[in-house]
Amino acid sequence: MTLLKKTALMVIFLLSLSGAAGAREREIRIAMWKLPLNLPAMAAADGRVYERSFEGEYKIRYIDLPSGPKQVQAMAAGELDIAEGLGAAAALVGIANGADITIIGANSRSPEAFAIVVKNPKIRSVSELKGKKIGGLRGSVVHQLFVELMNKEGISEKDVEFYSMTLRTAASSLIAGRVDAALLAGTEILRAEKGGCRILSDGKGHIDGLSLIVA
Repeated sequence: MTLLKKTALMVIFLLSLSGAAGAREREIRIAMWKLPLNLPAMAAADGRVYERSFEGEYKIRYIDLPSGPKQVQAMAAGELDIAEGLGAAAALVGIANGADITIIGANSRSPEAFAIVVKNPKIRSVSELKGKKIGGLRGSVVHQLFVELMNKEGISEKDVEFYSMTLRTAASSLIAGRVDAALLAGTEILRAEKGGCRILSDGKGHIDGLSLIVA
């Protein structure tokens, strides 16, 4: 049995327990984050795998929600049924905070898809970010990486000016010089590099970089 079929069966079971599907005219809402590390999920959407799995039973609606913490919040509020490509950090934080979500499987493992990116050529190590402005999404996988690397250097988030923002906003802010470092993933790393930025450190050897399927 394929992972997508297992996912479909698990979702049907969870929806039957909640009774939510009948109240919403049997609709399944899926968050799809279009990043390179989520290629399995994107291929499933392009191939209409969910539509075929639930044909005649449920209507499938895809929602563009490019934020792990926001996906968890939406699921906790009953506004989302499946999160495709949810970062492990956001999922575990959500579960720890009482969110009623279930990890069904993993799309991919790609630690190098998460990175701390800078533009100033004088910044050569994470320790040199002390006192600097950092842009990133709090609670995300790359935020987990950032905290871990700072701790290894004996500094904490209190030692920097941290501004929580989406990956796209963080990349744009770094390119424009509004922040000194950005916590990025996937295509936003490439966009920042085209804007004259470079990778200071990525997740290889530090994090698993898991992309999860959660319902």
